Amino acid sequence: MSPARIIFFVLAFFGLCATGWILSRTAEMYEVHAQNIERADRDAKELEGFKFDEKGNVPEDKRIDFELALNRVEMNTDSIRHSKEQVSIGRTYSAVGIGATLLFVVLGFVLGRKKAAPPAAPGLPPAA
Repeated sequence: MSPARIIFFVLAFFGLCATGWILSRTAEMYEVHAQNIERADRDAKELEGFKFDEKGNVPEDKRIDFELALNRVEMNTDSIRHSKEQVSIGRTYSAVGIGATLLFVVLGFVLGRKKAAPPAAPGLPPAA
């Protein structure tokens, strides 16, 4: 096996390992994203449960609870946006890692081929 082929296969192996690690982290980020969405739905339902008076205000005894719920909903929006960006970045890096791994495998096969022996001169035995 030629040295070029070995080098590219080693690079492909490390690329495959790195891509596997990135995919596992992306799966964890996707789970966090799903939890953020569930939390946002739960907090939004809690926010909808508040009663308002005829002026559209929350009663005084529930005002602090309402403001806390409103702040949680705003924080959840930021958390969802952040986790969505992280999942997108993880998918992009995974695609790049898979592409690089495939490129290294192809380069290992193409550049690592042994060259054909040049034709022998007339009257000489063929080169080994």
